Amino acid sequence: MKSPYSMSGIADEAASSIAVQIATHKAIGLSHIELRSVDGSPIDALGKSEVSALIARIKQADFVVDCLDSRIGNWSRTVEYPLDDELAEIDRLADICHALGCKSVRIMSYSRGTFSAHDWQERAIERLFVFVNRAKEHGIMLLHENCDGFAGRSPSDTLRMLRLVDSTNLRLLFDTGNGLAYGYDALAFLRPIVDFVDHVHIKDGMKSGGEVTYCRAGCGHAGVAACLALLFSSGYRGVFSIEPHLAVLPHAGRADPENDRRIGLYTECAVSAGDLVRDVWHGITQHV
Repeated sequence: MKSPYSMSGIADEAASSIAVQIATHKAIGLSHIELRSVDGSPIDALGKSEVSALIARIKQADFVVDCLDSRIGNWSRTVEYPLDDELAEIDRLADICHALGCKSVRIMSYSRGTFSAHDWQERAIERLFVFVNRAKEHGIMLLHENCDGFAGRSPSDTLRMLRLVDSTNLRLLFDTGNGLAYGYDALAFLRPIVDFVDHVHIKDGMKSGGEVTYCRAGCGHAGVAACLALLFSSGYRGVFSIEPHLAVLPHAGRADPENDRRIGLYTECAVSAGDLVRDVWHGITQHV
């Protein structure tokens, strides 16, 4: 019986090269893939020939691309980042989306930097209006992640963003493990926003003394199983994409060499996450 949900993964956590990213997903048994970078370059920064090669490889592998993970509004940028540059990113990513049959681009809502809380929020909202309008022109969806950024701090801030921007081209990406790094309980964050979630990242870890050590899903403190149960009970039937953070830590600028160990860690996390999602799904359906 076909599963009502799909498993995927942010493939650059397995390997830098797209060939190995694809091969790893095939070996795991995945037909879905989430793209963030290739050979160390963000997707939007790839040259024309590199994009053409990427598209050809994905199509040859017959993969479904669930989401393109952009740098728009991310933890490395403040609201002073050139707006035109980010609009150009949306344009480039939209072209790649159309070529791959992908509809979603991940965004965030900026690091605070030296701005006051009011200026940070107001300027971020103004930019999101512009981005969403551009996304609407391209026919793509922007997915805001609960990561660094004013709208990722709390569910009330997330809901405020959705209310003010008020667009069907803006939905949410929920990461089960981000609360470990940003100081909130994932399940408590998810409850008020669950109906707006269109994509899920699976991450888990253990926090001790302010430090987070990432681990396989279900083995840490993030409450991944409870989040999955809430998502399923609320009608979510979308993609669960792994982001293990075992060999790759973007915030820390760390990426282990492309080797069998890195691939093995990613594979273990994909298999364990798939098992956990399946077990939670079966638990939910048995009680319906």
